[in-house]
Amino acid sequence: MHRKIIIILTGSFLLLSAAFSGAAATNKAAATFGPDNTLLRPANYREWIYIGTALTPHDLNGGKADFPEFHNVYMDQVGWKAWKKRGEFADRTVIAKELLSVGAHQAISGKGYFQGDFALLAVAVKDKRRFAAEPGNWGYYLFEPAATTSAQPMRSADCAACHQAHAATDLVFSQYYPLLRAAKPSQQQRLHL
Repeated sequence: MHRKIIIILTGSFLLLSAAFSGAAATNKAAATFGPDNTLLRPANYREWIYIGTALTPHDLNGGKADFPEFHNVYMDQVGWKAWKKRGEFADRTVIAKELLSVGAHQAISGKGYFQGDFALLAVAVKDKRRFAAEPGNWGYYLFEPAATTSAQPMRSADCAACHQAHAATDLVFSQYYPLLRAAKPSQQQRLHL
């Protein structure tokens, strides 16, 4: 009888250990670093949570848009779960922004803006330990061209200043992504957690 209980407890412990290590592996897989804070290009970021697309084309901005590409934005699953639960970007959240050129302006469905070629990949990583001295603890990376396998951290001044001045939530432009706004719990919901 004791032997059966020990076997059942051992099996339960192994299942729980596998579940916790799987969750930790998922979080670690979102951002993998090399020497000198080099970030390796996130694998499978297109399988993360798609939070939206922004477009500020030249023809709507007097021919001088700062970022005229399509911006397809994804968040890692662990960061997404924390956002839905607390309405905050948790430590180790990774956000990937894939930039694509504006391609055709005409399709079978009519005139519009259609995605062209992949241009580059921008990645933001929130890491309190690694980026302790950076605004909001965010580190920013640019993979240019998009297929580049690793990137050095960008200077804070190149990204953080604009994010600090204009982003709605913790240096993230959440105001432009309906999915983030809809998933963010209210203050009342957060109090009941």
